[in-house]
Amino acid sequence: MSKKIKIFFRISIVLNILLIAIVAWGFYHMNYVTERTLTVNVAYNLFELEKSITHQSDNDWSDPSLVTTELGQVFGGVDHSMNVGSESKTLSESDMGTLQNFINSLRSYQQYPMETLDSYSNLTEEDKRNYEELGEILREVGFESKEMNQFNSWEKDSLIKKFMELTEKIESR
Repeated sequence: MSKKIKIFFRISIVLNILLIAIVAWGFYHMNYVTERTLTVNVAYNLFELEKSITHQSDNDWSDPSLVTTELGQVFGGVDHSMNVGSESKTLSESDMGTLQNFINSLRSYQQYPMETLDSYSNLTEEDKRNYEELGEILREVGFESKEMNQFNSWEKDSLIKKFMELTEKIESR
């Protein structure tokens, strides 16, 4: 082989390795974005939901809109996470199904219709009991606000398992 071909071959190998590294970094970055989205938009909101339920229960439901609004944040977070995971192809069909089942099970706690801001504050005694039961389920599964800083399952697969467990507990009530 001539000297020029050897140099071209070496440059080609280096560029291919660089391209593979860039693609691998991009894939890693997309997985990281999906995990952060699940963590920030869903898991944190579940901790906040449990905290809001506990606070309202302890304070005779003085501002129930905090709970209904936080539940709405969970819905939005799951929807956003599903969009990110779908578009980035970092959530499998199984993961997407788990998140869809989770959101469907949570819908039993949402009141319909929520046409005005006042409707977020109008809870029946049964609604309050249901939310308190949801708070108990969240604590059982590990979403107690006191444990938020000790929560060590921030990886996507661990979170998906938590959502599956929550779904099973909600549906079995």
